[in-house]
Amino acid sequence: MVRTTPIGVRGPHMGANVLKFRGRKAAPERGEETEQTAVQPPRERPGVRTRMAARGAGFVAGFGTGVARLIRLAVILVALIIGLAILFKTLGANPHNTIVSGVHDAGRALAGPFDSMFKLHGAKVALAVNWGIALVVYLVVGFAIARYVGRLATVRSVARRRRLAEG
Repeated sequence: MVRTTPIGVRGPHMGANVLKFRGRKAAPERGEETEQTAVQPPRERPGVRTRMAARGAGFVAGFGTGVARLIRLAVILVALIIGLAILFKTLGANPHNTIVSGVHDAGRALAGPFDSMFKLHGAKVALAVNWGIALVVYLVVGFAIARYVGRLATVRSVARRRRLAEG
């Protein structure tokens, strides 16, 4: 059985990296050592400009996906406020409570354009339906915008990487 340990050797006369292995037998006989060589092709390393550009493209993609996350977070918070306002109104929460009145005022401000979309018999039912439509519209439009921003960032970075790889 032969154990080998690599020795990295590179000289000016060698076109590729040459690794020399010095082998030792498990039971050395008369102090014999054998040498084996393995030739490896040279690694192609991208230039400094290419590496920096790829890092920059990755930064742009990360920034775009970060913006998309912030958009999603804002949309979820808006939907949460509108949903809590609907819940508080339909369950008959105390309107004199500061939390309930604050959530209801914020919900009214956010769902204002949808406030009198449908005229129904009960005030609570009309509010729940109209503000529920506002909640769904905010979720759909907000997540669509976040998805567009996220894709825009990744498409630009991929296209930029391809251009740099070709040129």
